[in-house]
Amino acid sequence: ELLLVEREMAKAGLGRADDETTLAWIARVRSNLPDTNALARIVELHYRYRFDPLGLPAAERAQLREFAMQWLARWSRS
Repeated sequence: ELLLVEREMAKAGLGRADDETTLAWIARVRSNLPDTNALARIVELHYRYRFDPLGLPAAERAQLREFAMQWLARWSRS
């Protein structure tokens, strides 16, 4: 889901540099974003999904999906 967000932002010229962490990227483009708190939550869930050995419980996995889709809907209206 985070990759969908990244793709849409890149189309708007706000892509993440190859050597840039996700959190540094968000901080850099913060003023151009509709909801940085929601995006930070998406990033946190994404990191746990990808890198936590325990992964995400199904409810949080669904939450990641839902948060990303809601954020993308707000992004497309902005």
